[in-house]
Amino acid sequence: MRVFDPFHIVGPMNEAVNDVRKREHRPLSEEGRSPLSGARFWWLYGRENLPERHRVGFAALQAAHRKTGRAYAIKEALRDLWAQDSWRIGAADCRWWHLWATHSRR
Repeated sequence: MRVFDPFHIVGPMNEAVNDVRKREHRPLSEEGRSPLSGARFWWLYGRENLPERHRVGFAALQAAHRKTGRAYAIKEALRDLWAQDSWRIGAADCRWWHLWATHSRR
């Protein structure tokens, strides 16, 4: 029997978000202007755990850096699957999430 827990499911998603952030950061860094460099760990927080003092800046980063912001949103949607009360709703949401994640551009 396999048992999945949120920590081991979301961990690889955090790595994926960081990979997208690096790809988006690299060209900006070469130009000498990357706001992504000082916010590396913000993307690892769950939305409810992001410190209040970083929320406005993080929202601006999400809007400005669409690929990393989209990867973060996909990660957070996966985390939301664990909060489902109903197996049936969770299964439908899981199919929706899988479609979104697999059809999202890198």
